[in-house]
Amino acid sequence: MNEIIRSDMEIIMKDSLIPEIAGGTVLITGAGGMIGSYLVHFYMYLARELEKPIKVLALVRRGKAAEQIFKEYLGDERFLLLVQDVCDEPDVDIPVDCIIHAASHASPRYYQQDPLGVIKPNVMGTYQLLEFARKHKVGNMLFLSSGEVYGTPGKIPSAESDYGYLDIGQVRSCYAESKRMGETLCVSYHHQYQLPVKIARLFHTYGPGITLDDGRIFGDITAGVIREKELALRSDGSAVRTFCYVADAVLAMMYVLCRGEDGQSINIGNGEGVYSMLELMTLISDQYKIPLKRRIAKEHYLPSPISVNQPDLQKLSALGFTPRFSVQEGFQRMICWAEETYGR
Repeated sequence: MNEIIRSDMEIIMKDSLIPEIAGGTVLITGAGGMIGSYLVHFYMYLARELEKPIKVLALVRRGKAAEQIFKEYLGDERFLLLVQDVCDEPDVDIPVDCIIHAASHASPRYYQQDPLGVIKPNVMGTYQLLEFARKHKVGNMLFLSSGEVYGTPGKIPSAESDYGYLDIGQVRSCYAESKRMGETLCVSYHHQYQLPVKIARLFHTYGPGITLDDGRIFGDITAGVIREKELALRSDGSAVRTFCYVADAVLAMMYVLCRGEDGQSINIGNGEGVYSMLELMTLISDQYKIPLKRRIAKEHYLPSPISVNQPDLQKLSALGFTPRFSVQEGFQRMICWAEETYGR
């Protein structure tokens, strides 16, 4: 296991919630992505280091890439790699105790290139997993949604019952609107079948597992630090977002799984991580002593119409969760991981 990730694990394993996390077989979709792969590392750490009776089923679309990410687990009987499209019925023939649905294209670069590929995992994939959970009586399920469901918020910070305007006539809405539909499917399955499903609305989540061509600000910053030796701001920098390190986000998901209410959504973020894009990039520029330059937006760049995306975190705090990583520390950890993974 990468030393940055191992260090993260040693920190979050001190949390009082850890003994409450159940054993059993956990199916994680989107396991090749940043959040999904981190979830796999988290559960495998529980299984190996804490000797919890856990088996991890990692569902991915690209098997070769996943074999590289999880090469240390391939011979472990507690790990199974499943290569298939999440929009198909899960090809699983063993009992599953928990499902975490993390499969989704979250980068804006996909919104214009492949909007249908954005929609399908959030709608068709969610439906397939809910049906699987219903038929096989899965004991717990978590759908990873997004703070994008709030659209242009009418209230800041946005609580789970607050919703704003979303222009469904714009292709960029493929992500937010399909996440809304995914949530509605979860609520409907809970209402109609009493399915034990919960919804985690993640805001800007970053950390190990990011790719340099990700298309989001995390990837741009990481590439800028370790490759270009400068940061490029492709907007006026006024947009405000809430940033949460992936270790904190994964621990918050466990709070939702263990203590959240079925059929309900809970915002996940770090209340101390609210920065404008300019403030964030200035922070990183100062920390790494590299220049910050303004550049014309990339071709096909789809700017967000949302000026501020900030969660009300009272429901999450009420469960007992407290984040452990500051934005400055989180970005430092992500960049250290990337330097080791991609080289300078």
